[in-house]
Amino acid sequence: MFTNTRYLSPVVLEGITEAPVESPEWIEWWKTQYDRCLNGYKVGDLSITGHHYFYLNFWKIKGLPWHKEGKRKVVTAPRFLDIDHEFFWEAEKARLAGKNLNVSKKRQCGFSEKAGCLMGHEFTFYPASQTAVVAGEEKYALNTFEFMYRGLNGLAGTEFYKEKNPDEKGKIIKAQKYNTDTGQWEGYMSEAWCFTARTNSEVLSRLSPSFVVFEETGRFPLSPSVYGKLKPSMEATDMEGKLQRTGWCLFIGTGGDMADGIESASNLFYNPSDYDCLEYENIYSKDPEKKSISLFVPGWKFHIIDTEGNSLKEESIKDIRERRVKAAKSRSKRTLIDEIIARPENPDEIYMIINDCRFNQLGLNRQRSLIMNNDRLSNISSQVDLDWIYDEIPKPARPNGDIIGIEYTQNPDGPFTIIEFPERDEEGQVLPQYFGGTDSYDKDEAQASNSKGSTTIFNGRKKLYAARVTARPAKASTFFEYSAKLCYFYGCTNLIEWSNILIFDWYERKGLMAMLKERPRVVYANVKDSKASNKYGVDPSTKPFWIRAYGDYIDDNSDKMYDQIQISRALVYTDTTNCDITISSSLAYINYMDSIEFIDTPNTMEQKKDYLYFQTKNGLMISNLN
Repeated sequence: MFTNTRYLSPVVLEGITEAPVESPEWIEWWKTQYDRCLNGYKVGDLSITGHHYFYLNFWKIKGLPWHKEGKRKVVTAPRFLDIDHEFFWEAEKARLAGKNLNVSKKRQCGFSEKAGCLMGHEFTFYPASQTAVVAGEEKYALNTFEFMYRGLNGLAGTEFYKEKNPDEKGKIIKAQKYNTDTGQWEGYMSEAWCFTARTNSEVLSRLSPSFVVFEETGRFPLSPSVYGKLKPSMEATDMEGKLQRTGWCLFIGTGGDMADGIESASNLFYNPSDYDCLEYENIYSKDPEKKSISLFVPGWKFHIIDTEGNSLKEESIKDIRERRVKAAKSRSKRTLIDEIIARPENPDEIYMIINDCRFNQLGLNRQRSLIMNNDRLSNISSQVDLDWIYDEIPKPARPNGDIIGIEYTQNPDGPFTIIEFPERDEEGQVLPQYFGGTDSYDKDEAQASNSKGSTTIFNGRKKLYAARVTARPAKASTFFEYSAKLCYFYGCTNLIEWSNILIFDWYERKGLMAMLKERPRVVYANVKDSKASNKYGVDPSTKPFWIRAYGDYIDDNSDKMYDQIQISRALVYTDTTNCDITISSSLAYINYMDSIEFIDTPNTMEQKKDYLYFQTKNGLMISNLN
């Protein structure tokens, strides 16, 4: 427990020196302050960083004054808090180690204020430095920039104040002034910028920054891409030819402020080394294969605090859990979810995907958290390329010859995601347990839509999804071929939604009709009002039946889902969303249901003895079951 913390703010308690300007006493006092702001300060056994000293003694935030009476929020000096002490030390470790720092936290604990102070410190103490804040939405970047701007203006009357020109609040400031006698810009030459990166991942590419704040990563899907483009400009080769880091980044994510960037934010949090961030032991997971994580600030910190700035853990946890009990009694299920996210006890509670989706959110989020926390499960999938094997006998319509097989090649950028490679018997035949489903499209270009084609493979014996390809290549025919390759690889038929029908024409032209799943009887036996007469695929008017079936599968088998993207798409699915992966997953499951319900043998996969495999005959693909 910290004690005597007020003495870490001597400038607030005692004021700025009143010695005559430029006197030895005045010079010595400011030299001391300068040193403390760079190298830190110590009272007894309690040490703080230079950034923290600057924050406590010279920075101004909006809050209740702690050093004098006051019941209204004003612009005042911040008080010492244990949550700040930890943050500034971790930021210092990251900076000195040439690493980045990623923080996931509860709401309303002042991290944007502290980020603004770090930017202000860089601007104030490092000549010619460049600092920036970037976010996916303007309001988040602007908020932190304005905190920095207010803090810098609060330095007026001190030796740390810098004249700014240009002085464009919310855009750019530079510590310089124009000398009309010499015609030159003079001054400290440090800069601070504010950017929004909705669609442009190269928004920071013209800078060579020493410090960058990524605000609200949960609402910033492009943050990994922006960092990837930025990273080379924060490195330089020294005189010995060694690559050195010349800058560092702070990533901030907040519980309750997660939206379309939650996937990239959670990937950043659970894979810190991939983004050059400090790594921390995951003390919140009991998984023996648990991964390192980023810095997490639990809900009990800065919840109930004492006069010295210590968070009272036991009292805070008790209050938080009582709040949850009360929220659970609300008529709205969202009340409890919002309470959990706002004051999380562990990182998984921050990174829950919450939506008005059709499926079991609790089960899906539980499995998603398990995968993200487990090193083996988070790396369970492989990316591959699939290539046809031809008989090399040229034919007029097929210069490469007829297809006689398929092979895969490991490729981290390959379009095919493999969770489980095809299981085979002793003779090398793929076991008859796989079922394909495809959500397709007709137009080559997406135009205003961001929808993709998706094909998913389901293992009916193990009740798990084995593989997937989700893509929008330049030509639709390329995706059609992807779907055929994946189903051929798993020796299964492909159930396709009968709406975007050019894929059916493509299969016919390529002689691959044997791979198409005919109308699933299990669907039409349960949906009486469909008037479609298609031989292959399934009428889109029967979609409610597929979605219910997929929901039933998730209720019973979410613990067997290992495709994190598939899980995430299920968590955001609603009746109005255009979710390619959820549709293909539903259709693959319907393909399985149909095969089970209508085969002549008993209702178990183990007793299905007929092997489905494809062969070429007279230039056409046929199955051995035809």
